[in-house]
Amino acid sequence: MPAIAVLRQPARQTAPPAPRRSLSWAWLLLGAALLPFTFFQTVVPVAAWLAPIFLLRFARTQRARVALPVVTLVGYGAVLLALRGFYAPPNVFVLALGGAALVVPYGVDTLATGRVHGLARTLLFPAVDTALGFLFSLDQGSPLGSWGATGYTQVANLPFIQTASVIGVFGVSFLIMWAAPVVNEVWEGKPDPRSVMVPFGAVLLAALLLGGVRLALFPPSAPTVQMAALTPDRELDAARAAGDIGPGQRTAAERARLTDRYMTPVLD
Repeated sequence: MPAIAVLRQPARQTAPPAPRRSLSWAWLLLGAALLPFTFFQTVVPVAAWLAPIFLLRFARTQRARVALPVVTLVGYGAVLLALRGFYAPPNVFVLALGGAALVVPYGVDTLATGRVHGLARTLLFPAVDTALGFLFSLDQGSPLGSWGATGYTQVANLPFIQTASVIGVFGVSFLIMWAAPVVNEVWEGKPDPRSVMVPFGAVLLAALLLGGVRLALFPPSAPTVQMAALTPDRELDAARAAGDIGPGQRTAAERARLTDRYMTPVLD
């Protein structure tokens, strides 16, 4: 019988499935719901870790022209909610514009797609976010100073917050934000997730261990004193701000009258 030659063709390689864009809106909703609890008045410590993870997942699974405007609106809305009742309109609407800058690290991460890989890419996102937070904390950048920095959310985590004595509150912010790109690299099924997990895990573990050792073996021994602070009633303070007591175009007599009307009750 004649021999029959069998040609074996290599199996067709299938591309990995593209991220499901329908699910990305679920990640957006989770991140947007958590974000207002990551700064200012009502803080949930774990939200500071989780919100960037879900928002970055949304940004990486959507087209940039969709993701970045949406994240901008989410950042603005989150700051508006976080400042609720603290500033009277229109001041609160102006101050909340700072929340739109939240999109910058997400934009940088998007631009890095295909250009920067592995550990280097995971460092971009927290580096940009921390740099923005530091710039806004300067006197020229924001009247709020460093209030609202991500690192403050972990004030109750005593072992972890000990790192602030070495790297400052913005260093703590960097470690928190670093978790988002690391988790997303693993989430995307990168070929070697250990290349990002091991460095991040080692740094985080070192921070927790050394902070715990400091608390256990070197507790504070200096004398302490109780302190208290008085803050004005919010309605009175809002009226003072609306009264515009600053120099502006007013005469000294007008400023004196406004001070007596608005500032004196606040001081009392």
